[in-house]
Amino acid sequence: MGSYLTSQNITAFSAAVKTYLNLTDAVTPPSGTVQTSSSKALATAISQFDLSNADYGTFLLKDRINDEGYAYSLVTLKQDALQTLYQHIANVKDITQQIETSDPADTIAHAALVEELATRENQLSAFVGSQVHSNDLNYAAVFDPDIGDKTYFETFTLSSTNSATAQPDELAAIEVNFNALFAAIHNEVTCPHCMALAQQQTDSNSTAQQPQAVGYENDDGTNDIDGTTAGDTGDANLEPLRSGNVWNITAGGTLTYSYYDGPPPIPAPIMPV
Repeated sequence: MGSYLTSQNITAFSAAVKTYLNLTDAVTPPSGTVQTSSSKALATAISQFDLSNADYGTFLLKDRINDEGYAYSLVTLKQDALQTLYQHIANVKDITQQIETSDPADTIAHAALVEELATRENQLSAFVGSQVHSNDLNYAAVFDPDIGDKTYFETFTLSSTNSATAQPDELAAIEVNFNALFAAIHNEVTCPHCMALAQQQTDSNSTAQQPQAVGYENDDGTNDIDGTTAGDTGDANLEPLRSGNVWNITAGGTLTYSYYDGPPPIPAPIMPV
């Protein structure tokens, strides 16, 4: 591979996945075959990524398309979702190892394992889909008529042009089913949690953009709010409203005020400053 702009965060995440799966070295598909491995097929695609600002939890999704190529997308999962991601990958690894040691001649048992692998891969894919926003998922595909077998997990060794160390960086790649992923994808437009966050942001922006209210004026020549404290009037209806304050207006002075008389709905009141 060539040189890439990378981040040590992707290497740290790749190492964390391998540790959880009890894998030590870089994981690559078998070599020495006439078929094109996923590593070779995706190498050029990966070179298009700028990973210099990649966060921890960034990895490549890949999906073998029939026998013709790979669909792929770069994603980043939040820290609180990674433990569940690790477990899903481990579930796929476990059934994959069972298939590798099973006897294909035992058609019923072998077919059951293959079906279970598809189920676990779909579960992994659905989980990833539930963690990413639909507008954050950019995917593409590469095609090769001699594409090789898929691998549930592998790593791409990248020679970084900006690494602080001489060690190459490493990008994790996980096999998924994009159909299952898209079916479960997280849509921020319909998600109640995301809708609430968006409304909070809208309210915050609205408050920040409100025009400053024109202050109330008595007759002291300053456009502001003038008040003074006053003793309890003894009026149970009035006291809760004025909270011990009254307008400080000199004898003969006037107090002006304004109110909204436009069409409904009535906007939120602008507090005087």
